[in-house]
Amino acid sequence: MKSSIGILGGGFVGSATAWGFRPVVEVKVYDKDPKACTHSFEETVNSDFLFVCVPTPPKEDWTSDLSIVEGIFETLSNQRPKEDQEIIIKSTVLPGTCRKMSEKYDLKVSSNPEFLTERRAKWDFVNAAQILIGSDSTESANKIKTLYETRFNSMKYTLTDTVTSELIKYTLNSFFATKVSFMNE
Repeated sequence: MKSSIGILGGGFVGSATAWGFRPVVEVKVYDKDPKACTHSFEETVNSDFLFVCVPTPPKEDWTSDLSIVEGIFETLSNQRPKEDQEIIIKSTVLPGTCRKMSEKYDLKVSSNPEFLTERRAKWDFVNAAQILIGSDSTESANKIKTLYETRFNSMKYTLTDTVTSELIKYTLNSFFATKVSFMNE
């Protein structure tokens, strides 16, 4: 499978994703910080798989700020990406975000949340216990799984719908935060 991957967001999630896939596919990275870019925005979005790895910081009221994610999709909808392109959100987003972006912008959007620690992101990416893929299309889920299999041939895969995938991410984040709190106590 000769594919190209575009990554929007060159922070620790985007750079770990790029580093993990670079040995097997062409990887293009775009970030608002020019030092984190390997390609222009236009070159990056012209990829077979497009990973959205942008921040979703908390607002003042502690709800998630999805404005950066929304801005990406607004721009993508105006660019009209490749017809068979898979757009994959790795960012931590509220359950229902992928469906909302799919419907609002008429794009195929899947979920592939990250389970990385900032300090060891690259190591965590290539040594993951499992890969979680959420898609409302069986075809898209299988294409994303096939991409991962080009790099990780003995990994455990969990395929589900987008809302369940996003909810699993939030649930695990809450569980890990609770574990840390209990340990600190």
